[in-house]
Amino acid sequence: MGEKRKTGSAAKAFTRFWNLKESSIIIMTVVFFLSVQIVNNAFLGPSNITNLLRSTSYLLITACGMTFVLISGNIDLSVCTVMGLGGILFCKFITGGMPMLFALLVTMGIAGGIGLITGYLTYTFEIPPMIMTLGMQYVAKGVINIITEGKPVYPLPEAFTDLDAVSILGIPLIAVVAVLIAAAGWIVIKRTRFGREVYAVGGNRESARLSGINVRKNFIAVYVISAMLAMFGGIAMAARVGSAQSATGSGYELNSIVACLIGGTSIEGGSGGIAGTMLGALFVMALQNGLLMLHVNVYWQQLVIGIFVVLAVIWDKYRTRLQMKKM
Repeated sequence: MGEKRKTGSAAKAFTRFWNLKESSIIIMTVVFFLSVQIVNNAFLGPSNITNLLRSTSYLLITACGMTFVLISGNIDLSVCTVMGLGGILFCKFITGGMPMLFALLVTMGIAGGIGLITGYLTYTFEIPPMIMTLGMQYVAKGVINIITEGKPVYPLPEAFTDLDAVSILGIPLIAVVAVLIAAAGWIVIKRTRFGREVYAVGGNRESARLSGINVRKNFIAVYVISAMLAMFGGIAMAARVGSAQSATGSGYELNSIVACLIGGTSIEGGSGGIAGTMLGALFVMALQNGLLMLHVNVYWQQLVIGIFVVLAVIWDKYRTRLQMKKM
């Protein structure tokens, strides 16, 4: 009887784990980590883990904002250039003598303005989010080129660049900050009225409107969150590199979307969460890092990542159909 109970408990535990939205990404991550470690035992070494945590942190910060946007049924293709613009503006401010804290507040205020414009125009004029945010991507890129004339912003104050070397109990400061941002995002999306409204708008916009939810306000809010987190990520990357460059954030719009999708956030809106995004961000950066350590050609790396994008979308569609059948 005791053995049967243990077997039954194990089966129930496995079923609960399998039913989790994050189960597939957990399995993929563990298998990938072990596979790369077997081929190259430096993969899980302290130095590489530290580098992996740093690179994951920049993506996680941006992907948290993308999670809000995707759950609401929208998309944001402007995060790459908004990241670059954030780094450029902040570094221009501090090299011009502005105190770092005040420069951060001003930059975040500008980010909020960009998000407000994006959300307001998208909703008011019923512009497809993909088109609107693609347009904002070009606008931000134009502003970057006007400000920098194609030149990086440097040298930066040591008080700023030294932040990248700070660690807490051996964990890079940026990784701690990224986890705190993710934790705050999880609380907001799962434990607040606003979070419930984001899910409702993403699930069925018209039903949400009829139930009294201010859809326009919701649109604006998720894009403000996305823009602010993207700019903050750009600032953090500038500290890492030691300069602000126009190419900062290149490719992050795709990587952040992939991190969300692999982590269980639906491209159609209405479902997903920050916990899955954390795992998705880790997997995406571990994939790039692992392929690099295995000396895989950079062109093949892009192919592999592209395949995972397609598989993530297919899995999302398959999971959605399964949920519909259960209902």
